[in-house]
Amino acid sequence: MTVDEEGHLWIAHSAGGKVSRWNPKNGEKVFEIKLPVVYVSSVTFGSPEMNRIFITTMSRGGESLAGRLFTTKVNIRGLQSYKFLI
Repeated sequence: MTVDEEGHLWIAHSAGGKVSRWNPKNGEKVFEIKLPVVYVSSVTFGSPEMNRIFITTMSRGGESLAGRLFTTKVNIRGLQSYKFLI
């Protein structure tokens, strides 16, 4: 899960084959990106402009594209993630 500059949540659907963007203020799904694999593991923003999402998938189910990294440019910027120690 990650967050964009508008405060919307981007969620990877583990066995759903998609990533969706949600408005936390009203609970509405804004849109979704369908992938050619079922098992999606994570989503994050990247690139110097932070306007590209990177989606990781699991190598399960025998799908030819399973376990790959997918990326696409989007029309919104993501927030930078920060590392911290627990």
